[in-house]
Amino acid sequence: RGNGSTLTFKGNFTKTGTFTANTSTSVFNGAAGAQTIGGSGTTTFYNLTCGNTAGGIATANNVTVSNNFSITSGTVTVGAFSFIVTGTSTLSGTFTISSTTGTHNFGNVTINGSGNWNCTVAEAFTISGNITNNGIFTSNSGQYTLSGAAKNLNGASLQFVSTRINGS
Repeated sequence: RGNGSTLTFKGNFTKTGTFTANTSTSVFNGAAGAQTIGGSGTTTFYNLTCGNTAGGIATANNVTVSNNFSITSGTVTVGAFSFIVTGTSTLSGTFTISSTTGTHNFGNVTINGSGNWNCTVAEAFTISGNITNNGIFTSNSGQYTLSGAAKNLNGASLQFVSTRINGS
């Protein structure tokens, strides 16, 4: 716990009490295999950086990122839990949503050339920022709500089966 510090997790993260991220960056980059972010209640990170290529990272509870989320490499899989990012999500690895359970809200989303937004189920998303896709964007048939003032959709192909636009 610390303001502006970097917390590096090489193994699983299980929250059983209070975790206070303050303005720290939490980095998950285990090299020995898969990692899990789990425990009780919602885990809130300030900045969350994931880069596990040895087995990926899976959520086992609700996750909120109050600032920025990035995948530098590897895969992050969100199962039957909420995943909320209020800042910018930058994907250079794979982000997979594999369940229709939970709330999935994002600010700005940037998918870099090696990045992959992979929704394998018909899940609803709310994106309150801009979307830039220079990688792979698989939306499935869930509804994407683009909310807030003026949105920019940039880069390579963005295909939505169902889209709702709220705001100006």
